[in-house]
Amino acid sequence: MKSEANVEITSVLKAKTLANTFAAQEGRRPRLLLSKIGQNNHEQDTKIIAVAYADIGFDVDLGPSFQSATDISKQAIENDVHALHLSSLTHETIHTVSEIIASLSHYGCEYILLIVDGDQLTDLDYKTLTDIGVHIIMKSSDNISDTAIQMLTLLIT
Repeated sequence: MKSEANVEITSVLKAKTLANTFAAQEGRRPRLLLSKIGQNNHEQDTKIIAVAYADIGFDVDLGPSFQSATDISKQAIENDVHALHLSSLTHETIHTVSEIIASLSHYGCEYILLIVDGDQLTDLDYKTLTDIGVHIIMKSSDNISDTAIQMLTLLIT
């Protein structure tokens, strides 16, 4: 029986391997914009998430807190990211996610993967987010390496 630590190490190694595979195929590291849209956690949490992605092999851009949906979309496009991770999502910010998706689509950039995290969401919120085009929905019990594996698998295939 594998210990929890061994499972996590295996997950991190798999994520790093996928990041290296992506980089070899694309000629650059996977790039991610991490933007905080909710108000329910500290800035430090966002920085911890950013470091975890960077340790796996992502180039990570941090968006300023409390940007508009248009500003977040524009930053993602201007930074030529492969994925956009929205942190601190709540039921009240789902509308912002919808606006971000509409803005990305308006600029022809619906190929940018959208990852959201938030523990204050209901099952209906999860369905709504999936229906509007969110690719990955994280819970606090999910670790970044597993999310990175999901993201990189989508990007590589």
